[in-house]
Amino acid sequence: MKFIAHRGNLKGRVPERENAPDYIDEAIAAGFDVEVDVWKTDDKYFLGHDDADHEIDLIWLLERSENLWCHAKNLDALHDMIHYPKLNVFWHQEDDYTMTTHNFIWTYPECNIKEFSYRQIILLFDWMCDEIKIPHGGICSDEIILYKNKYN
Repeated sequence: MKFIAHRGNLKGRVPERENAPDYIDEAIAAGFDVEVDVWKTDDKYFLGHDDADHEIDLIWLLERSENLWCHAKNLDALHDMIHYPKLNVFWHQEDDYTMTTHNFIWTYPECNIKEFSYRQIILLFDWMCDEIKIPHGGICSDEIILYKNKYN
């Protein structure tokens, strides 16, 4: 099972640090994959949820590609990142499901969950912890340590 830190969060939301490169690196160093929000504007890459806040470069993404789940936040980011097979990229707004470029089903909270689907990633909030009874392919959460402790 994959345990994915949503925007780098491990034990709850820390909005001022979300998507910051050093915060992402801390989550990776702690043994987690990380969902990051990626923008591309004026041929530059940025991390940030609502805005392009933290400038990075393509090398930064590629060096961490084994641990990153890249949520393209604009069409330029999506169009460019899909040309790099090492990057696991997806786009969604509030779709129930979307596919990543590495063939995982990214599942929005409270949507139908297929039991035993090892390719399904579930986006969960901390209050949902007791609702999930069967481990799936992976969980993405702001409280990812909570889930890792539950399933290990």
